[in-house]
Amino acid sequence: LLAAEGGVTHHTGWADVQVVGFYHMLADAVVRIRPPGQNFQRVNQEGIRSIGGELVASRAFGRLQLSGDLVAQNVEVLDPSAGLTRPENMPNITAAVRAQMPVGAGLLMAAEAEYTGEQFVFEPDTGNESSLPAAGRLNVEFRRMWSMGGGSGWLKSLEVRGTLDNLTDSVQYDAYGLPLPGRSARLEFSVN
Repeated sequence: LLAAEGGVTHHTGWADVQVVGFYHMLADAVVRIRPPGQNFQRVNQEGIRSIGGELVASRAFGRLQLSGDLVAQNVEVLDPSAGLTRPENMPNITAAVRAQMPVGAGLLMAAEAEYTGEQFVFEPDTGNESSLPAAGRLNVEFRRMWSMGGGSGWLKSLEVRGTLDNLTDSVQYDAYGLPLPGRSARLEFSVN
């Protein structure tokens, strides 16, 4: 792996912004192919090259905290004759926007919108290249923390967190055949 990254972080009166550029060259990349009439195989390819950038920003408007990130990349298979012309599970664009603020009585509310661009995969049934469509998700979280006396013992605070994930109930994949959960709710307790 040959990797180069460079970036800058700037704290302005308007926002905190970080910009990073990257170049990755992975030699002998292992990829999954399916020759006609055969089972899947893992083979070494000449390599995979990715070039891209990341933008991260955050800003406070009083009690409202906003943040976001964007990753844009071009990932290229250097030896498409080995059976794969586009890399698996490598979207060109991923992005997220978050907002959080206290809403009273010690309760903190946060909302997050996530986007994952189109991804390319090998379809297990046919062995052909296919694509996973771009998809977005909306998540909401509520959090409350109670101080438990602030002593030196193990029970200093209790945090309760409720999360509603994927309110849009969109279909999104980590990888082909591995879908992320649909609409779901979680309740977590944390003792510090």
